[in-house]
Amino acid sequence: MDIQLKSYKQIIYNSIINNKKRSAMISVPQYTGGPTSFDHFFYLTEGVLAKDWKEDILRIPNLELIVMNVTAYSLPEQRVWDELSDVVAQINERRSKAEEEYIRLVYTVWAYKVQMPSTLPFTELVVVFSVNQTSFPKDFVLPPTLRSLDIRGTFLGNLDGMLPAGLKHLTLDEAPAWDQPITPESLPASLETMTIGFQYNQPLDLLHTSVTRLALGRDFDQTITCTTLQSLSLGSRLPLLIDLPSSNIHSLDLTRVDSRVIADITSSTFPSLTKLQIYSFSDMRTKPLNLQSLPRTLTNLWLGTLNEPFILPRGLQQLHIPLANDAVIKELGGSDTITSLSIEKSDELLQLSDLPSSVTSLSLHAGCDADIYTLPETSAEQ
Repeated sequence: MDIQLKSYKQIIYNSIINNKKRSAMISVPQYTGGPTSFDHFFYLTEGVLAKDWKEDILRIPNLELIVMNVTAYSLPEQRVWDELSDVVAQINERRSKAEEEYIRLVYTVWAYKVQMPSTLPFTELVVVFSVNQTSFPKDFVLPPTLRSLDIRGTFLGNLDGMLPAGLKHLTLDEAPAWDQPITPESLPASLETMTIGFQYNQPLDLLHTSVTRLALGRDFDQTITCTTLQSLSLGSRLPLLIDLPSSNIHSLDLTRVDSRVIADITSSTFPSLTKLQIYSFSDMRTKPLNLQSLPRTLTNLWLGTLNEPFILPRGLQQLHIPLANDAVIKELGGSDTITSLSIEKSDELLQLSDLPSSVTSLSLHAGCDADIYTLPETSAEQ
């Protein structure tokens, strides 16, 4: 049995390691995120790049990512953009056929103070709306090389005619008030993922797209027309699950739902579901939560805030639970299929010998107190 004792320090360390890339940041005037996030730094002071920066950045082997870290109050001079354009052109020219055509070039744009040279092949943009700006300026054109677009702030405008044909990822979850109808013509056929803010509540026609991942917020209770959807995240308390195109969905995330929704997640409504995450329930129950009606295909169940007893479905292989108490331990004892178990906290000292013998991987989080010495020394890793 492989035991992982997770502390907050370890979680932060793992996050840094996983996010570190063969990357470079060009910063105006200073980056405050810490030197562990990027491999290479190039600082601009009053619009002047570090000496020989072009030669230095071109010497970085297998560079995958360039991030322009710019605030709205310290925009670069035109010369900076010209030099960056030359660097990116040289990097893209030497990329192999097995790689993406363009290096990942990321930039944040403030819509009320636009500075985004059209000559640069940006692949990822964050567009921030504020100071009474609610729509794209008339002369604002998104680069045709764009693959990922993240719109934030006070945006209320429509997307008709704005999105490049090659766009794959569209995010509006930090534009919370956006609630414009999405016409079939406004979305590119190449679109693969969409994340929309919590006030959005319009019917979604995604038939002509390639969308496989969709995330919707608290207010959404409309129909979705889509045949390619594989992963769905919903923030509504009572989502209309029976009206969803669920035949191909294998992953379902529910943010905060009424426990009555469980009755709508069955083998009939979600015949391909293998992973279910429920972060919290909005109602209180007097009886144990019965999860046995969940799809027979389900192998991975993640439960967040749940302090009441529950009855598990059969056939689970991976399980995350928020609390291990006597009732939960007793319920776990009836399973012979769970191989991976994650526990956030326990009411008392957890005896690992009480867990299912089928468990081969066990993750104990900071709030879980367990007697790890009940295992053979050769089986426990701390």
